[in-house]
Amino acid sequence: MLGGFRPPLLPAYQKAEPPPGYELRTKWNAPLLVGGGLFIGLTYTMSLIYGGGKNFENGLGSLAVPIFGPWMALGARDFSCNVDTGGTVSEIEESQKQAEACIASQTATAGILVGLGVGQLVGASLFTVGILDREKQWIRSDLLGIQARVDVVASPGWAGLTASGAF
Repeated sequence: MLGGFRPPLLPAYQKAEPPPGYELRTKWNAPLLVGGGLFIGLTYTMSLIYGGGKNFENGLGSLAVPIFGPWMALGARDFSCNVDTGGTVSEIEESQKQAEACIASQTATAGILVGLGVGQLVGASLFTVGILDREKQWIRSDLLGIQARVDVVASPGWAGLTASGAF
């Protein structure tokens, strides 16, 4: 080794023992865990807000169920439009406009429910892959006790970052 330098991390090789001074550690895929958790949390919160805005009526009460709720709400929803089609020509034209508005509203609701359902499925999938995707590494034993911390400091006379650590 040049100048006593040892790399802090080494990839773990199948069933081999770690070299002297190293310990085996397992690391999860943190970006997928965080990204998936945030994505499912955001889309679930949006589901609750959307359902609450519609008083959880007409099948939207199922939105309280994470991941499967939007799909359950889609299946439980009554998509019928009750419009009176009789009367004079002007009444028929008015009822046709009402029917078009009702169909557009129901289609928009179905699209929102599908979008929320897909978003929650994607978030849950990313989170699951983040848990299952683990990497084994050998880390130096003398680095296990190292703790580093960076703080943001703001005061009337000074603002910046401070770094501290313990060995």
